[in-house]
Amino acid sequence: EEKQHLQLNRDYEKETTLKKKLNLKKPYTITHSIGHYRSYDFQIPDGVEVKPVSDFSLIDWIGVLEDAEKIYCLDSSVSNLVDGLGLSKRTRFIKYNDNLRRGTNKVQLSNDWQSVEKLPVCFFTIVFNGMPFIEYHLEKFRQLPFPWHWYIIEGLAEIAGDPGANGHRARGGHIPDNYTSSLSTDGTTEYLDKISIFSDVTVIRNNDIWDSKLVMVNAPVPFIDSRCILWQVDVDEFYPAAIATGIYQKFMDDPSRRAAIIPHLSFMTESKYIVSNNSNEASSFPRAWLFEPGCRWSSHEPPILVDAEGQSLLKMNPFSEEDMKDLKFYHYGYAHPSQIRFKESYYGYKGLYDGWQKLRRVSGKAKVANYLPGINLKKSIVDDFPGEHLIPIKQWELN
Repeated sequence: EEKQHLQLNRDYEKETTLKKKLNLKKPYTITHSIGHYRSYDFQIPDGVEVKPVSDFSLIDWIGVLEDAEKIYCLDSSVSNLVDGLGLSKRTRFIKYNDNLRRGTNKVQLSNDWQSVEKLPVCFFTIVFNGMPFIEYHLEKFRQLPFPWHWYIIEGLAEIAGDPGANGHRARGGHIPDNYTSSLSTDGTTEYLDKISIFSDVTVIRNNDIWDSKLVMVNAPVPFIDSRCILWQVDVDEFYPAAIATGIYQKFMDDPSRRAAIIPHLSFMTESKYIVSNNSNEASSFPRAWLFEPGCRWSSHEPPILVDAEGQSLLKMNPFSEEDMKDLKFYHYGYAHPSQIRFKESYYGYKGLYDGWQKLRRVSGKAKVANYLPGINLKKSIVDDFPGEHLIPIKQWELN
């Protein structure tokens, strides 16, 4: 047999005998955690450990390896065998030797191994009536090369809990009178019910209206029991896969950074985006944090994550907007009529819908404040967006 130039003489009878001896029950996970010079705890207590068995060689383990659901290896002869045979692609994980990182490893493994040292990402989204945006996130996340989980906190929230909410109330912000349900009424709830069956999605709901958005963003925290990148993704925010991967790699390359302030393309209609603001008005947001157990949110607007001692992670050597200048996400904050109508009431932006409709009809550049005076973008200029959208925005019935 030959795969990737690896030539082997397999004894299939011995492979079957070894399977019976190990008393394997599918599905099972293979681990090789103890090598000649070092060991590593993969924390998989029910894993089937590759180890010396009397009268059997490593080659006799091939059948066991082929049938494994997942494989976790030290960088060793076992990982070299798995790699050479092309086994368990997309479900094989490795603890690399330090010498591999210095370039002195004798065997170069293929690039579809996942390092067990990769930090997982915990995306979180709070949402109420999130259509049509909510349906496009999962396909974007599935394109990413790092481990992730998506927490979705659904429901209507009282306008309370932090400085941003205080400002909304001062402008006359209120829950629209026609909203009598604490859950979404536009199909969001039904969509979330469908995707909640996936192991990498967790939907969190309340029995009534949430006390505040601050309570909502804190709802996933008890579920997160290990170090991760905690990443806020609002329902109308989207990342090209290469951009999200670049942001992730920033944290991997410099673990001393505890947060990232990420710039964005800000859409003020479905076709107009901010091209100049002269004063950095709303040009970037804190969006990703290096979370450790004990962290919690002290504010949602602005987003402030604090550690167990109450210190803001934004004060702990964050990536600045300048650091992230080439890693912009797309923010469709004012792209759909349903958003505008809700924001007009909930955030107290009087006349927002009428002004937005007028801005949509303008050709070329325009000053945002001339059409949307209530949202505090006094110097921002918009223009027609020349690029491609990340979501099928042109298919929407906007008229």
